Amino acid sequence: ALSYRLFLHEWEYEIGVEMGRERENSLDLRLTTYKFSQKIAYKIGGLGRVDASGFVYRVQGDKVASQPRQMTAGFPVGTNLGARLRVDFRVARHFSLKLSASGEIRAGEENRYTLRSELTSRFE
Repeated sequence: ALSYRLFLHEWEYEIGVEMGRERENSLDLRLTTYKFSQKIAYKIGGLGRVDASGFVYRVQGDKVASQPRQMTAGFPVGTNLGARLRVDFRVARHFSLKLSASGEIRAGEENRYTLRSELTSRFE
């Protein structure tokens, strides 16, 4: 795995590339994985942070019904895509708001989307 991270004032950039080979002898299964990921983040002064990231995860190999998903981080054979957006923001002195949204497009499966919001209060 290779990754590079760059910090410029309030900005943070990161890219990563991974390659892996997996082998399961009892199923006579060989898989190769490639992952490219990127992340960008921005610090909003002392008020919070915004992160956005995405990835492409390619799994090559024989398509078998009994493919152990732990071999490929849970992804099926094919090209898989994902993205995430997260906002963590202080709304007032004692309140913070967290929003996160993510989505995955998996080869041969239904797309997955999630949205989460959280309002936190701190009492003194």
